[in-house]
Amino acid sequence: MIIDSNNVFSDAQSLVASNSTDIASTNIIDWEVADPNLGGGTPVWLNVNASAKIEGTAGSMTVELQSCATEGGTYATDVASKDWTNAELEAGAAGLQLLTVPIPRDHKRFMKVQYNKTDQVCDVTGTVEAYLTSGAPRP
Repeated sequence: MIIDSNNVFSDAQSLVASNSTDIASTNIIDWEVADPNLGGGTPVWLNVNASAKIEGTAGSMTVELQSCATEGGTYATDVASKDWTNAELEAGAAGLQLLTVPIPRDHKRFMKVQYNKTDQVCDVTGTVEAYLTSGAPRP
């Protein structure tokens, strides 16, 4: 699969953040138009995977695709993953698919991925990758 670097939200991004349960993706994608309605053509897919095994002592994590109309504004969730329990994350390995969905046709200009962790924030290790592609990944 070919991945354009302009379509990458996270590239081996660490989930360790001092005293933080909410971690934003390293990159924000700017669609460069106010209301980038993608229409009904070929979908653009969001792929979020563990690039290194995610481990922790308790709690859970969700992954959200969020968008916002203005740079630096308040982001709203467009789509979210299931609530991944610590046991499910630890049972997975590198490559675990955390969220794989077509991005919504209707969204705002600026887009990011948000990693929301609960409990034992400082004890969570692992890295994630999140990117857009023109096709769904194979299971």
